Formats: sequence, structure tokens, C-alpha cells
Amino acid sequence: MYAHLAVLAIFVFLFSIVAGRVERSVFSGPMIFVTTGVVIGPVLGWFPGAATGSELRVLADLTLALFLFVDAANANLAALKRSFGIPSRMLLIGLPGAIGLGFCLAL
Repeated sequence: MYAHLAVLAIFVFLFSIVAGRVERSVFSGPMIFVTTGVVIGPVLGWFPGAATGSELRVLADLTLALFLFVDAANANLAALKRSFGIPSRMLLIGLPGAIGLGFCLAL
């Protein structure tokens, strides 16, 4: 597992070097990550795909955190300040409402 995380860390480091150029191209970061994952996984066979549930959970959590951080870092703050009502309603009313509705449906 540590070798896999090391390869992922090296790829993230290399991607961060060229991220500015990638941002100006027609490709996005997720497209490059998925393509690289397919190439080094099934095509080259570096990762056999026999991962445990806990390893997949760690990888999914790291991936989600990375993409949410990148998305938040690219947010347009001026537009957010102009339309502050919509995000605040989504977070203060919609999120608790969705959690409550999901809880009620689960019961």
C-alpha cells in the first residue's frame, strides 16, 4: 500500500509542476488523473486492483479531499460575495434538511 501511495504522491507532485499549463489547455485535472490511473493500473499492470476495503476508503477520502480543496481554491470570491444568499441558504437550510430527510427515510 505504501508503494501505491508513493506513486500517487509522486504523480501529484509532477502534476503540480505542470498544473498551470494544464489549466490553460482543453484537459482538466480529473481527466489527467483518470487517464493516468487507467494507464498505470489495467494497461501497465502496476496496480493489480486487489485492494482491501480500508485501502480503497483511504484512497477515496484522499481523492475527495484533493478535488474539493482544488474546487474551493478556484472559487470566485467576488461572485460569492455578490450572491451570498444562495450559498448560505444551501448550507443553513438545504444541508440540514437533506440530512433530516435522509434520516427520516432511513428510519
